[in-house]
Amino acid sequence: MVVTIANPETSPEAATGISANRYRQIVGVAGVFLVLIVLSGSAVRLTQSGLGCEDWPKCSEGQLVPEWAFHSWIEFGNRLISGVIGVIVIAAALGAYRRVPRRPDLYPWAWGLVAGVLAQVVLGGMTVWVDLHPLFVSVHFLLSIVLIWNVMVLWRKSAIETDAVETNATETDSILQQAAGQSPSALTLTPSALTLNLSRAVMVMATVVLMVGTLVTGTGPNSGDSQALRLSFDLRSIAQVHSATAWVLVALIVALAFQLRSQAAATRFEGSGGKTPFAQVQVLLALTVSQGALGYLQYALGVPAGLVELHVAGSLAVWCVALWLHLTLGSMTSAGSAVTSSTSAIVTDSGLTPGGIS
Repeated sequence: MVVTIANPETSPEAATGISANRYRQIVGVAGVFLVLIVLSGSAVRLTQSGLGCEDWPKCSEGQLVPEWAFHSWIEFGNRLISGVIGVIVIAAALGAYRRVPRRPDLYPWAWGLVAGVLAQVVLGGMTVWVDLHPLFVSVHFLLSIVLIWNVMVLWRKSAIETDAVETNATETDSILQQAAGQSPSALTLTPSALTLNLSRAVMVMATVVLMVGTLVTGTGPNSGDSQALRLSFDLRSIAQVHSATAWVLVALIVALAFQLRSQAAATRFEGSGGKTPFAQVQVLLALTVSQGALGYLQYALGVPAGLVELHVAGSLAVWCVALWLHLTLGSMTSAGSAVTSSTSAIVTDSGLTPGGIS
């Protein structure tokens, strides 16, 4: 049997479009800048520069660009990064229509980035107008997390067909081996229901940890401006709640690690970044434990700005790795279903006896 795979790069529309790899690079750049804006926004808050520009969209009344002053340019620099992000996400949205081969399923995700960035611009202006009210600051941060989720899903989806083409021949050979009574690893990739549920629980709890963390931030001393209001929680109490959610997250990650170790889902899989899900969950556990230790240290030292910035970066790392692991397991489920369907079709067409297939 001969398997023929069309090469989209040689199609007529490829001459006027952009390749799948180039489009994925554009999305990747958008992802880098969306993470950068979270870190720069944190730096604005930690340097007490949140009202360095007291107006929006201008920096001050009648002045778009501020005069040279440390706090003003920290805040204005953050706005400039937002402008760069706006250009990149528009490029990602328009590029989705020029991508070869066409993938209409990517369009909503690409435009989701544009909508999210526009919402961030409006919310950022409102946050300045309400003098950095901590609830507005928290929503501003959480919307950035939604945008990072959006760009990670888009980046992964935009590579699916590339991975499928590269692994098609190998999967076909494996299917035929299975039909002959052998047991290739490609057919052991579907995670169990328990594995998927644990992955979802980890993702939900990682998000809860972030949300409670914003309440700790809104209660603590790093407000973005000395005149900004603070939430009325007791700092020690809300920090303890944050700590408790982090411990629940650790417990769920450990449970998922044990489950992955005992499941065929720990098998290496193309498209998971060269790491097995079990290797990914080990990285996630190490990051989460390190992040927890850093949280205890910064609290003990009175939440110094430098450690808080590291803690923000660590929170992003934990959440992104948790999301990547969840997406990996989800793609393995889809791949497992596709391989099962392909096996039935190939076995039927080839007239082979499905010896060991169950």
